[in-house]
Amino acid sequence: AMSVAILPLSTEYHLTDSVKGAISSVFSVGYGLSIIPCGLLVANASPRIIMACGVFLWSIATFGTPIAASLIEMVESGGGILSDEGAVSTSVLIATNIVPLLFIRSIMGAAESVVLPATQRILSNWIPASKKSTAVAILFSGFQAGTVCAYLVSPWVIDNLGGWRGLFYIYGFLGAL
Repeated sequence: AMSVAILPLSTEYHLTDSVKGAISSVFSVGYGLSIIPCGLLVANASPRIIMACGVFLWSIATFGTPIAASLIEMVESGGGILSDEGAVSTSVLIATNIVPLLFIRSIMGAAESVVLPATQRILSNWIPASKKSTAVAILFSGFQAGTVCAYLVSPWVIDNLGGWRGLFYIYGFLGAL
């Protein structure tokens, strides 16, 4: 959702490329820092429960993304450009207080990091060895198909169901179901 919503979000809050990059990459930081602990957790607990908790937590984080974004404050920074006619005043809007949004995005990444270890353990526990390669192919194809569908549907949701905020509320609600 964020890869589509970052455009209207950044336009609304006048986000710089650096801030957009931070918002996009902090998800991966949360994911990367959590994948090994989640793998260890899944190895010692029910993968179904861990997966359910991960999906619920990332759904809450998805739902919380527009709430965290609403905490961004726009500060006007004045400056001046010297021209032949004299000093011309200019002002630039700077987004501050982006930490809540970065935090919620990292939580989303951490929560999603349960998927691979949990699905691998579920497959190893419940799928016979003779059908495992087919099950893995179907599962991982489904991951990719879901991503493509989200890319196709998200612009329509943004245009017709509450803007970029509506996108996160809808996806968060659906995930929590």
